[in-house]
Amino acid sequence: MRLMFVVEYDGSRFQGYEVQPGCITVQSEFEAALEKCLGFRIKTFCAGRTDRGVHAIGQVIACTLDTKMPLKAIRANVQCRLPMGIRIRSLDQVHDDFHPRYHALRRAYRYVMTETLAPSVFLEPYVTFLRRPLDWDRVRQAASLLVGTHNFVSFAKRPIEAVRLERSIESIEISSAGEFAQADFEARGFLRGMIRNIMGWLIAVGEGQAEPEVMVELLARRVKDRGIEPAAPQGLYLVRVWYPPERLELPRGETH
Repeated sequence: MRLMFVVEYDGSRFQGYEVQPGCITVQSEFEAALEKCLGFRIKTFCAGRTDRGVHAIGQVIACTLDTKMPLKAIRANVQCRLPMGIRIRSLDQVHDDFHPRYHALRRAYRYVMTETLAPSVFLEPYVTFLRRPLDWDRVRQAASLLVGTHNFVSFAKRPIEAVRLERSIESIEISSAGEFAQADFEARGFLRGMIRNIMGWLIAVGEGQAEPEVMVELLARRVKDRGIEPAAPQGLYLVRVWYPPERLELPRGETH
């Protein structure tokens, strides 16, 4: 049966999502927990690989299992074998051909910042502490110039990894709640490193280092510009992934 796990994790505890030799990653820990639970090695697939230090509230992980174990038992047995920092939020059986990456309709990421709180060892792994107050009107103006379909090579970490460099950003919403500010991104997909590179430039615009129109110049230039460093990974969260209902429905005759 094909299973879909929705998982949250603390990215500060792992060296990224994807399996890497000699590294403790979310994928390696999750697959190890599955193997301990079921007695055989399981290959998993995710909605999006996150870099070291990046967190997830709604990462989607899928795999195919040959077992009669009930879903409730699978969830409990896998969870008790996972390290601190990874938690299963839900587990469902889905259509046999479901793929969490290729069938995603939309992804939501959030970047969390503060310009008023003093740096804290308890918050540093989860929030980006801004160096100075930002002009949020300028930030919003710059962000609005990125909405739509563009070639985002100027904001890619490793452009050569992507076959197609065009992406369609549906929205970038800048808001605040108490001591925290956040930028919410929604799109079907993002290039690797794209959000952190965009945030690096948005922060620079808010600080007055560049004008909002620099976004138009960067999109037109289509060259990776290292004049501005990407924003820190600590403030970035994969929040949610949406799928077409037919991909989540069980084949006829099958039940949970």
